[in-house]
Amino acid sequence: METYFLTNKVKSLIKNAEEVSEGPVSPIDLYLGAALVKQGTLLEMYLLIEEKLHDLLVLNSTREETSIFHRDFSTPVTKRTESIWNKALEIKKHYNQTFLNEGHIIKAFYQHWTTEEQDLLHGLPHERIMEAVTTARDLLVSMNDYVKKETMNTGVALRRALKSDEPSLMEFAGRNFGEGWKETLKNGFRKEKIPIFLAWKNGRIIGFSSYDVYRNQKGIYGPMGVVDTERKNGLGSSLLHEALSDMKRNGYAYIVLGEAGPIEYYERECKARLIPLNPT
Repeated sequence: METYFLTNKVKSLIKNAEEVSEGPVSPIDLYLGAALVKQGTLLEMYLLIEEKLHDLLVLNSTREETSIFHRDFSTPVTKRTESIWNKALEIKKHYNQTFLNEGHIIKAFYQHWTTEEQDLLHGLPHERIMEAVTTARDLLVSMNDYVKKETMNTGVALRRALKSDEPSLMEFAGRNFGEGWKETLKNGFRKEKIPIFLAWKNGRIIGFSSYDVYRNQKGIYGPMGVVDTERKNGLGSSLLHEALSDMKRNGYAYIVLGEAGPIEYYERECKARLIPLNPT
């Protein structure tokens, strides 16, 4: 069985879905439960459907009688819900992430919603909802009150990258995260003071963080990556704060986390705030 974790927002989503359901939890219950979290991207989703939310809660009813038990839920769910959940886990795996988040679930819902579900949700601004919840978003971090978080990683050495580290990092990034990241990270090695930090263990790179390398634009954090086997032990936090504290020393007042995937992680780690979508 695949090992994965749930973000706090997903835990709240599940709780809400179970509360609004009149039977086994359905995919529509998941959808409405997501909006009722009212935090981060899900607050934007809530505001986009707020006018119709009461009617949707009244009209929603579970028509599928067959129910099953699922490890992540405390009440039964429909087989359709199990299917959507499994699709969300596939999306999580595709992005090489450890935590199942709300974006995975809403994306899976929209990719596999039925005609009946489309009819029930007719008239909602679905493109805006998908843009808000299922795409990578920019976050903002204020350096005014930033304090570096002290972390410990036994057996791991953290240091700024040297020019001689470029071949090793290129191989690591390409193997674990794709060729696109290699080209971005090369920008860092063209700078006099390389804005890349490396984590080493047993003579090999196991993670990195960077800034000012994406399109060579100043004030943008990322990319950051940690090998799968070293996640969940605080290494990502250590790498994040090495870079952020360096940016603060260099005089940055605000930092943009560009196209951040694990939004809740950054909200918790460095009090990042979601940059709202442009109104239409």
